Amino acid sequence: MPGLEDLAWAKWAQDNGSSIHYVAEAEVVHVHNESTAGIFNRYRREGMAFKQIYPDEKFTRRDLIKLFIQNVLSDGREALKAKRYLSTIGKIIRFRWLQFSGTYHGYKQSGPLTWQLKKAFYYPGNSVQQKSRVRKVQPIQYN
Repeated sequence: MPGLEDLAWAKWAQDNGSSIHYVAEAEVVHVHNESTAGIFNRYRREGMAFKQIYPDEKFTRRDLIKLFIQNVLSDGREALKAKRYLSTIGKIIRFRWLQFSGTYHGYKQSGPLTWQLKKAFYYPGNSVQQKSRVRKVQPIQYN
């Protein structure tokens, strides 16, 4: 599973007779500080994972455009209210495009999650290979 492990677990629990409850007092903090490629890859992984969890769901080019526009407009309104529109609109547009185009590409991805794909997701730009030394024995490649 390339992402959304929490959603996969929740679906499994519900499919096996358990129920999920919302607790307003439960605090969850989840922070991402990613590069442009990292943001795209995160949503691409999550698109692939969502497709595995819910194989009948679709995410079309129309969904991509519609959600991109809706979210940019919504975020832009909030930025206006906070008097931060000019300083944030470029970041808003960039993030929302990476989010929904990554999701779209993840849905289009077919086939298994290969080692090469994992390297592209988790180590963009071949940063791992650049730092690696020549080895006599190749490392184990887990599937």
